[in-house]
Amino acid sequence: SEWMINLITETSKYLMILLIAFYTFFNFRFFSLPDLKRKRVICARQNQAMFLIHLLAYVIIYLKTEDEKILVFYGAQVVKKSVKLNIRVRIMGRNKNIVSKTNAGPKNAMPKRDCDFFLIIHSPYNALIWR
Repeated sequence: SEWMINLITETSKYLMILLIAFYTFFNFRFFSLPDLKRKRVICARQNQAMFLIHLLAYVIIYLKTEDEKILVFYGAQVVKKSVKLNIRVRIMGRNKNIVSKTNAGPKNAMPKRDCDFFLIIHSPYNALIWR
């Protein structure tokens, strides 16, 4: 019903703000940790927050438009991003997932971050989220 869609949409706005705050916190926390293992955990949590934001945005768009193409587009983006993340970890290996500082040894190396935000920035349905 229309009332339930409006309730979900309004609630999701606050949930999205909370998830973006977590994403930002993880971003700052990443640079404050000296331990490579803990940095990888932070990156994983940041990717989880990113996927949840992405899912929430597409749920809202689908509820507003009721267009099945949105679900297909969302699924394609999730598959693409999941494959990209898995390739980085499995094929390249954990040891190659580092970017060294200039003239720095392996002790000072930092993990390469793949925490990019792939929301619906260029989507024509972008404005529907905030209506």
